[in-house]
Amino acid sequence: MAQIIPGSIIGTYIATAATLTVAKNQNNRGFIPRILILTLKDEGSKGAQPKTQMFFEGETISAEELDVFSKYKAQQPDQQGGYPILLQALQASGKDWEFLQGWFKWPGGNCEDYYLRKGMCYGNNLDGTPSVKKDGTPVQTDRISVFTQVKYFTPLPDGSLKPTYYAGLGLEEQGRRMEDRFFKVPVETSTVDATISMIPGGGTTAIPGGAPGTAAVPGGVQTPGGTAAPGGVTGPF
Repeated sequence: MAQIIPGSIIGTYIATAATLTVAKNQNNRGFIPRILILTLKDEGSKGAQPKTQMFFEGETISAEELDVFSKYKAQQPDQQGGYPILLQALQASGKDWEFLQGWFKWPGGNCEDYYLRKGMCYGNNLDGTPSVKKDGTPVQTDRISVFTQVKYFTPLPDGSLKPTYYAGLGLEEQGRRMEDRFFKVPVETSTVDATISMIPGGGTTAIPGGAPGTAAVPGGVQTPGGTAAPGGVTGPF
C-alpha cells in the first residue's frame, strides 16, 4: 500500500485579516449569501505576497460560523463596503476563538491555476456588471488562480503525487465556483465591448483572478496586479 503524505508538506497559509460582506444577488438556493473574505499569507515566507479567498454562506462556510464572526465586526464599513473583523477582540473571546480558530490556519493550502471551461471569458463583478482594467478595457482571461487545500497526497507508480483535497476546496470545485460567479460570459459569444458603457454601474471594479492592472471589489478581493485592499493587501489572487 502506498504511503500517504500529509498535505501540510507543501506548506501552511495563515489568515492575517478577515472581512464580512454580502453578495449582490440571490444564489441558486434563493437567498443572498454573506461572504467571509480572508487575507492569507504563506507561513513559510516573510516576503510572500498575500492572497485573498472568499467563502460563501451555505457553500464553504456555515451560517452559524458567520453569526459568530459578525459579533466581532467593526461598526463602520471599509472603503469597499465590507466590515473588517476585529481579530484582537475575537482572539481574546475564549470560547468564540476556540470555535473559529481553524479558519486562521490552513495546512496544505496552495494556489493553483484553473483553466476556464468556457475558454476566454469576460470578467464580471459580484453584482453581474462587467469588470474593466484601469484603461477602461474589459477584463478577459481563460485562466484564474484559485486557493485549494490538500488533505493528503498518494504516490503513484510513475513517481507523481495525486492530491486529495478537503471537501469543497479542490481545484475543480474552487475553479467552477469562481468561474460561475465571476466569468459568466465567453468572449466569442459576447457583445460586452459594445455595451459595457451602457450598463449602469458597469466597469467599476474587478474580481478575483482578473487580468493584470485591475482594482479591488467590495470587501477587498483582489486580482493579479490589482490595487491594495484594506490593510494594503494586493494581488495576485
